[in-house]
Amino acid sequence: MGTQISKALVFEGKASESVTCNAVEWIYSYGGGTVVDPDKKVTINNPNAIKALETAKSWVGTISPTNVTTYGEEEARNIWQAGNAAFMRNWPYAYPLGAHPKSPISGKFDVTVLPKWRRQRQERCLPGWLAINGIRIFEGS
Repeated sequence: MGTQISKALVFEGKASESVTCNAVEWIYSYGGGTVVDPDKKVTINNPNAIKALETAKSWVGTISPTNVTTYGEEEARNIWQAGNAAFMRNWPYAYPLGAHPKSPISGKFDVTVLPKWRRQRQERCLPGWLAINGIRIFEGS
């Protein structure tokens, strides 16, 4: 495991399908709704959607590395799996890699649902999740 956790959160931040999935999760979890509603009305321009994206932007260089905007799945996973990030938003393929007996974090992490903002709904682009290094978090009732 790394000598110290240098950042709290790593995620897929480069221009790709992954960051689009992340953005949809953030927006929905902040109560920002959908990008286009069932009646084909564009609904993305609303205060909660804006707050979600502004919040995610504020993570860059604070709780997330400055270059997180260049990370794909593997860049985020490699940093997290080395023990250098407390949290990682990624896809299920990363779980068995982190749990592998030769992994430095094997037995030292767990996964949970993505967080939500205030009393909004939790949402994810199936099957995304948040991995946590060094602590166990259990979903409450």
